[in-house]
Amino acid sequence: MSNEVNNSSDFTCKTFTIRERVDQLNNQAEFIERTTPAETLRLSQKALQMAASIHYPSGVAKSLYLIGRGHLRLGSLSDSEEFLKKAYDQVKILNEASLEADILNALGIVNLYFKVYDLSFKYFQRALTLCKKIEDPSIEARVLNNIGEIYRELKDYSKALEYYQLSQSVHLEVSSPINKSVAVSNLAGLYLEMEDYDNATLYIDNAIQLAKDEENLMIESACYHYAGIVARKKGNYEESLTFLKNALKLNQSTMEMIHEAEVLIDLHRTLFEKGERSRSLKVLFDAQKIAQNLKSETLLLQVYNEMIPACEALGNLEDALAYSKKRHDCIQAIEKIELEQRLRGLNIQLEADTSYQEKEAYRKLSQELEQKAKELEDRSNELQDAYHTLKVISEIGKQITAVLSLENIFTIIHQHITDLMVADLFGIGLYNSETDALHYDYLIEDGIRLHNVQIPITRENSFAVWCYRNRKEIMVNSAAGILPDSVSKFSSSFGSLMPAIMFHPLIVEDQIIGIITVQSRTCNVYTRQTLETLSTLSAYLSVAIQNAQKSERLHLEIQNREAAQQELSKLNQELSALSEMDGLTGIANRRRFDEFYLQEWGRAKRAKEPLTLLMIDIDYFKQYNDTYGHITGDEMIIRIASLISQNVKRTSDLVARYGGDEFIVLLSNTDEPGALKVASSIRSTLSSAGILHERSPLGGVATLSIGMSTCIPGASMSLAEHIQSVDAALYEAKQAGRNRIVACSMTEKRFTEYAS
Repeated sequence: MSNEVNNSSDFTCKTFTIRERVDQLNNQAEFIERTTPAETLRLSQKALQMAASIHYPSGVAKSLYLIGRGHLRLGSLSDSEEFLKKAYDQVKILNEASLEADILNALGIVNLYFKVYDLSFKYFQRALTLCKKIEDPSIEARVLNNIGEIYRELKDYSKALEYYQLSQSVHLEVSSPINKSVAVSNLAGLYLEMEDYDNATLYIDNAIQLAKDEENLMIESACYHYAGIVARKKGNYEESLTFLKNALKLNQSTMEMIHEAEVLIDLHRTLFEKGERSRSLKVLFDAQKIAQNLKSETLLLQVYNEMIPACEALGNLEDALAYSKKRHDCIQAIEKIELEQRLRGLNIQLEADTSYQEKEAYRKLSQELEQKAKELEDRSNELQDAYHTLKVISEIGKQITAVLSLENIFTIIHQHITDLMVADLFGIGLYNSETDALHYDYLIEDGIRLHNVQIPITRENSFAVWCYRNRKEIMVNSAAGILPDSVSKFSSSFGSLMPAIMFHPLIVEDQIIGIITVQSRTCNVYTRQTLETLSTLSAYLSVAIQNAQKSERLHLEIQNREAAQQELSKLNQELSALSEMDGLTGIANRRRFDEFYLQEWGRAKRAKEPLTLLMIDIDYFKQYNDTYGHITGDEMIIRIASLISQNVKRTSDLVARYGGDEFIVLLSNTDEPGALKVASSIRSTLSSAGILHERSPLGGVATLSIGMSTCIPGASMSLAEHIQSVDAALYEAKQAGRNRIVACSMTEKRFTEYAS
């Protein structure tokens, strides 16, 4: 018997200890909710497991409530609602009014985020009734604040202000400072929406200080978010970025994904207005990822609404069209969700009533559902038509952005226009400044292409001219109908006037470039939606035309530049050739020789090949000049240069005028015997020419002295030493009596005479 008592006592003690641990975990989870909601979720889940294991109903209810709060903070609204409803079912069998009021308040917040305002309001009212009954001002203040949030969402700012102020006055009666920042921050948000930036700033500063005192990171981040918006509205972009980055940092630390995405959207707006559009688009992609992870269609719609103009501003028309389609799908999904939520709210109300009124409500609900279903079907049909239109325009956009020919662009537009509207006549007229007229570069009537149609801008009774001048669209659906006074006396500029016509200006970057027209022989075929479709098409067509025109101008400019570049290159080549040519003889000059010699020296050194220089001097040239004059002397130099060139035929060799009556020949990959053949050939050719030189003691004809030096360039040799060697050989030839070939060995420093 005593063992049974002891076992029972041990179990009771153990259960009591676990209860204490459950309460401790829940208290800890509740305390850190404002700073680390992910940890709140983890602790409360652990508490739930422990409470369920010992059948602790109060602990289960509190844990379920805190799990719901954790999911709410982290943006998982559906999960939050699921756990809060379980908590409510659990708490109803317990006598814990404060927890019940907290749960009702949290359910109201969830439905506020879902935008089911009537159901949200009912939850708040029931929570408020409980608060007054148990006289709990702290919960009452929070509920009053949340009711204010409903009115703010519905743009009833005076009513919202009334509830916020009520909430603030109740907060002041509570000794604990916790949650006072919430009411003050919501007042800041309200004044921000009312564009009262001075009051908004005042309450933002107050709320930030309160939030820091309370260690409420969520409210602190919300206030920095508000401050960033105010700064942007005032044009203080750097200040706005600082505030928004502070908010983002706090959101990321608390893992409040919904608020993080909202801050990213406003960060994009600031960067976009500041002109940093590529950077702003990257920020928007981050917001999109969060919205997709949260599966929040409402957040995604906000992102797509920003994505479309951002892509258009960057010229990414295909992306803009893609996001327009996503936006369309998102709107459909939201409408479906809103209808489901509405139905859910109505079902909850039906479940709450058991009297005749319940049956009456059910009948009314059935009627309402039928009406809603019909409205949804009509809306679905409209969206389906809009989607088809969007799909066609998207296809047009893809095709016209892929080509840069105006003719191809016009053809693509015409091929698809009949999928969107009736078009017995289709035309695109572009303004030509040279003729001061609209030129119909593309005009088709009943499938036949019309050419050379121009309308002077001075014509007073033209629909096209009026549309161009006034930058406004025209839509007429019947020839017998009443026309606007501004165009009532207009007529067709070509052919007969069709009963149904539309004209729309083509405008890009605030510049009008032409008009587009679609016309029908059938009355009443065009609607406002048709005109809007033409307007959307005109926007993309205008950009495509501008791009094509820019491309044509760029292509022409490139052609002109290439022609100019070719001409310049040709002149540079000629100039380069002239700078390397001896002006008298037409052979290479000293500068060209030095460049070529350095290049060949390096090549021969790497290839370990012989390199030979011939230095040639006209014997007794001064006496020749003195006898025959300088003009005849120049002719002699020209003739000798030509004669040497005739005997040096390889492109790998070079003949150059070295100075005065001296010439130098570079023979690549040529040993001494090979060079001797070339030198001998030069002397033989001159001898055969028999050029008269009466003052020469060498037979009365012109002769040459030739120095020759061959080497295989190595690490211990230099170009200067090679030049000195061939120069010494020439000097030795002259000293020996001229009219001869003398070779100088670089290694042995000796001379060899080969001919005289």
